[in-house]
Amino acid sequence: MNYCDANAVAYETAAERYTNIDPPTLCDCGSATEHGQVYCEDCLNNIDFVMRNAIKILVNLSDCSEDEAEQMACYWLENTEEFKERK
Repeated sequence: MNYCDANAVAYETAAERYTNIDPPTLCDCGSATEHGQVYCEDCLNNIDFVMRNAIKILVNLSDCSEDEAEQMACYWLENTEEFKERK
């Protein structure tokens, strides 16, 4: 390690000791998330929109309750390989 690298490491370590700010977590899309969240607000809204509509479609096509449609969606999420084979 040369002198510049050692200096940079020492500075980063000292800076971390004197700050209480956690670096932001990034969403899969690259945007910063709220503290403790995995996805940004836009992605959370998109996921919610898509999943709510998927449940509505399952209810309409399968003539089942919302609870049953949610169970179907969960089954699909847990067994995606099984559904990939069906293509």
